[in-house]
Amino acid sequence: MAFSQSSRNVRLENHTLYADCLEEDNKTWHPTQMDLDRVLGNIDGSFQWGKKAFSKSARNIALEGDSVLKASLENEVGTYGPNQQVNLDEHIANINGELKPYKIN
Repeated sequence: MAFSQSSRNVRLENHTLYADCLEEDNKTWHPTQMDLDRVLGNIDGSFQWGKKAFSKSARNIALEGDSVLKASLENEVGTYGPNQQVNLDEHIANINGELKPYKIN
């Protein structure tokens, strides 16, 4: 299940995603976090899952709603383009109260 459907108090601080995620008992909320730099990179001005350290070449990093990450990313020639976005729900799940990346093939 996409994490935002079973999370509350979702927020982004720098490159770390925080949320209170519902555990499997559907009663208990668990505070959890995920460092997006460990699973998300920047390849020539575009977000790339399975790479690392997107924030080192990003400006204006923001979370829109609970699940859309936006940022202006540096390209290979060193300029920052218009904001790129990625839907975190397509890549992150709530596994028994913990934010976890979907398996990357």
